[in-house]
Amino acid sequence: MNKNRSQWLRKAIKRLLLPKLKELGFEQRPLYDLERESRELVVSFPFGRHFRQVQNGVEIIEVQMWGGGWAEFRVTFGLFPAVGIYGDSAWDKGVHYSIDEAELSVLPIHMDLCRRGTKGGFFRIWYWPWQTPKPHDYERLVMDVVALLPQVDEALKTGKLGPNVYSPNLELKKFLNKKNFWQ
Repeated sequence: MNKNRSQWLRKAIKRLLLPKLKELGFEQRPLYDLERESRELVVSFPFGRHFRQVQNGVEIIEVQMWGGGWAEFRVTFGLFPAVGIYGDSAWDKGVHYSIDEAELSVLPIHMDLCRRGTKGGFFRIWYWPWQTPKPHDYERLVMDVVALLPQVDEALKTGKLGPNVYSPNLELKKFLNKKNFWQ
């Protein structure tokens, strides 16, 4: 049953969301060769990544499916600078990533598209146990996400976060930079 729901969701994303990203100027690219060797990444990112060249780098949007087989997905995005970026995590400290290796996981700040009033998370259909979702329910869910894309565009172009855009990294940075935090 969950497999059908995941297939319905994937079809709705292909039919409704991906063409809209293309219309906004994003180019779909497959995962990098090394990433395609990972079953987890292939299942989680069946649509690859979406890139839009801008003056100061490349804007990236990732549509990530929930890897556990549930019919859920999320949209994450960010700006990868033209000069590249140095990794700052424990496993890639000091490693330089060029624009040809652009991906969201190495960015210090990225953003999530989310339902209003939530902080990140996956988009999914809510239903009672005695209800059975149908394909049109997944199309409606994806159409709702497509309606939020102007907020993604605004956040990428101006840095202004709309009511459905959340940045966990940005919130942490604001929290740590409060004057009295370390005192």
